[in-house]
Order: sequence, then structure tokens, then C-alpha cells
Amino acid sequence: MRLLIKAAPVGSNGLVMIVDRRFLYLYSFVTIFGVLNVAALIIFHFANPAIPAQIRTGEMAIAVARRAWSATYEKAPWHGVWSKEYTLKFEPYSAKLDGDSWLVRGSVPSNFRGAMPIARVRRIDGAVELLVETVE
Repeated sequence: MRLLIKAAPVGSNGLVMIVDRRFLYLYSFVTIFGVLNVAALIIFHFANPAIPAQIRTGEMAIAVARRAWSATYEKAPWHGVWSKEYTLKFEPYSAKLDGDSWLVRGSVPSNFRGAMPIARVRRIDGAVELLVETVE
């Protein structure tokens, strides 16, 4: 079935368009799908606590670093420096703002020699770079 749509702008001799009804259904579906897709992205972005929008405090940076160490150890357990037991040796952790990122490092225990986990957490989006510092 075809629809006849007439449009007559001011000052013209008239414009006649023939539009297929299937086109209107497709256009409606694409428009509704696009709106729902954007709404889902907005809800995911603001409702997902695992992805902070900005790392505003040192406590947030430390929490993000701990999650990154834990996730790395789950994927690569042969790297013991990222294990929970090993990272607990360096409590308490401190975070210092260094340019556009937080530098998270722990306190070195007395008589300790070896690797110490460090994390650099980007303030804007929470991206994490994991580092190891050798303590001698």
C-alpha cells in the first residue's frame, strides 16, 4: 500500500511525494531503537558503580587500584605480586595526585626487600597502569 503525502511550501508550485508504508514502519523502528539504545547507554554509564566517571579523591584511587590488582591476579595468578595476601603487606596505601593521575603506593615494611605493587590511576576516567617497584 502506498501513501500520498502532499507538501506545499510557501511560494512553490507544490511537491508531491509517494512514500511506501514499509518505509514509515522501518523509519519508526529505527528511531525508536535509536532512542532506546541511547537511553540504555546513559543508564549503563551512570548506574554502573564499577566504572567511576572521575577519580576525585585518593580513597577512590586506592579502591580502583585494589580492584585492578585483584582482577590482574585472577587472570594471571602466577604473578604473586598482585595477590591479595601480598598487597596487604603494604597497608596502609596512600595516593598522591601527580599531574592528571593518582599515584597509589603502599608503606614499605621494615626489613623488606623485593617487589612492591604500585598503580597509576588516571583521574579523568579511572584507567589503571600497574607498576612494580623494587625495594632494596
